Amino acid sequence: SLNAPRLTVETASSILHICRLKADDFGFHPKDLQNDFEKTIFALKPEIGRVKNTLLEHDASFALMSGSGASVFAIFDNETARQKAFISLREREKSWRVSECETVSQTEYQQFLSTCWNLS
Repeated sequence: SLNAPRLTVETASSILHICRLKADDFGFHPKDLQNDFEKTIFALKPEIGRVKNTLLEHDASFALMSGSGASVFAIFDNETARQKAFISLREREKSWRVSECETVSQTEYQQFLSTCWNLS
């Protein structure tokens, strides 16, 4: 059983209940993340593989294709590397939509959503 009521607690400040230090204890490393679709999708659409490689070449901690290829995302440890990757991708892949994002807490996300509901 998944124990669904405990999967997401609305009052929690985070939806991930394990810290990075504990993740290291389990032998998890971001570079171990993989998407089984990548090999097939990159063969069919090499530009998607180029995007991932560009992100990694610009010092992303890791980069990964989401799902079946709707997007590629990366996590950077510093702003300078993120900016260089952003600029490089915009120059190399002119037909692609390139966006900069930042991670937010569950509380920040809920606050944002509440402002959206107030607009309607």
